[in-house]
Amino acid sequence: MSTEHPETTLARTRLAAMVDAGVEPTLAAEELTDLLLRNRTVDLEGYRPDHDSWTPSYMLGAAAQDGWLLKAGKAVARVDGADGGLRLSRSQLHAHCLAMADRYAMRRYATMPLARTWRGPELNVLNADGPGGMTVPISGGLEPVPGGATE
Repeated sequence: MSTEHPETTLARTRLAAMVDAGVEPTLAAEELTDLLLRNRTVDLEGYRPDHDSWTPSYMLGAAAQDGWLLKAGKAVARVDGADGGLRLSRSQLHAHCLAMADRYAMRRYATMPLARTWRGPELNVLNADGPGGMTVPISGGLEPVPGGATE
């Protein structure tokens, strides 16, 4: 029986699909786990990965970009060749992996947390200094979320 958190299992499954892990050049389960570990992020409650209350949360776009770069590295030594009338274009695999890495580069920081996260007495979560400069009137004081970013 696995003691892995369900969010980590789900993230690994999604990442495997995003990087075509079972297609040459393949990525092993250990490599997928490493990609997730290197791309952990603050959870929805504002806890950082090193906090005891952290719920596994990952930047899957960043992990996918890293995964495609890893696959490109595995494919770089493959060269084109010909055998009789059959032409093999293995270098296209390297180019494809790099193109996919570029595609996921646009999503690399799509899941980054906002600069500050605050809890108000009437709101579950209020994000200050977020995109769009949204302001929300609340009564009472604001408290930083445990584990959240501070300045």
